[in-house]
Amino acid sequence: MQDNVQALTNTIVNLVLFSSIPFLWWLLLHRKKEKLFSWLGIKRPAFKNYRALFLLFGLFLLILIGSNFFLILEPSENAVSQYRGMGASAIFRGLLFGIIQTGASEEIFFRGFLAKRFIKVLGFVAGNILQAALFGLLHVALLLLAIASFDLLQVCLLFLVPFLGGLLFGYVNERQAGGSIIPSWCMHSAGNVITSIIAMFSV
Repeated sequence: MQDNVQALTNTIVNLVLFSSIPFLWWLLLHRKKEKLFSWLGIKRPAFKNYRALFLLFGLFLLILIGSNFFLILEPSENAVSQYRGMGASAIFRGLLFGIIQTGASEEIFFRGFLAKRFIKVLGFVAGNILQAALFGLLHVALLLLAIASFDLLQVCLLFLVPFLGGLLFGYVNERQAGGSIIPSWCMHSAGNVITSIIAMFSV
């Protein structure tokens, strides 16, 4: 019970931290022009090509699960390793972590805020690459802060996978879903939950 309360507290803190800068930016510069949720892309998606969406989502899951398989097998402090071997007792925490603590928080900041601002200034290709690179660097920074020793493969994977995911999320949102971040939130959350469950039932 205490672990679940702590997980809920961490989730709320993370969501507030990741949402505070976008909220303040909107409040100071855009609140008279557009509603907050619409400005962030928290709106109903307008899909153009469902087949392409499912194919891209399948590719993302394949890359994510494959890379996390190697990371989970090795002793590491990557995000999902906290659930390693805990079984069904960690399901609630894994769902909170995957859907809200990382899924919602990171999509609001990286795709709802950064990607849209970068794309508006730099154009779609450069803006999308920049937000994806920052997304990848965040994951590397968290690894370096968490552990004293690491290998090059871990660092490369923990940059490359979120970088590719960030590129895909930005493309799906801005080119396939009419600017909505709901698709990337769903994809991001699904990937996190699946890899968390894999860790839970790994020995």
